[in-house]
Amino acid sequence: VRSMAARTMGKEYLAVVYGTPAHDTARVTLALAKDPAHPARVRVAEASGRPSETRFEVLARSTGGRTRLALLRCTLVTGRMHQIRAHLSAMGLPIVGDTVYGDGGVEALGDDALGDACRACARQALHAVRVVVPHPVTQVPLTIVAPLPDDLRVLIECGFGGSGLALMGVRSC
Repeated sequence: VRSMAARTMGKEYLAVVYGTPAHDTARVTLALAKDPAHPARVRVAEASGRPSETRFEVLARSTGGRTRLALLRCTLVTGRMHQIRAHLSAMGLPIVGDTVYGDGGVEALGDDALGDACRACARQALHAVRVVVPHPVTQVPLTIVAPLPDDLRVLIECGFGGSGLALMGVRSC
């Protein structure tokens, strides 16, 4: 927590979202606060929320079907609860499988194989792929990389082909 506040920690996530961002990179700076109606979630609250910032880069866009998917690399600048999920949802880019912040609807894809891959990923299509923290003694940055789980790898291969995995620079399990 102190490392995140001091900006000496970095967290990078991969997310598969419904829709396609207007730009290849974006900086989302929407303030977030606990949702009084649903304490297990947060909501955008510019007047009363805590400042939060997520940056993302589009790694790949799917082709075909009525609704498109995008593969994003998300970087946390601040570390609020559910920050990436709330920010992307507010941008109209809900994460595949995220029923709390508005799953975009697998039925709208218009592609049976891709729909099956989305359903087979029985969780949010969000993965913490890389964390950089300072060593507690030497302060030398330590990079921890988490392999891509099989269900997310299958979804990415189905939605984006080999280009999705190649662009990520992440090896599968």
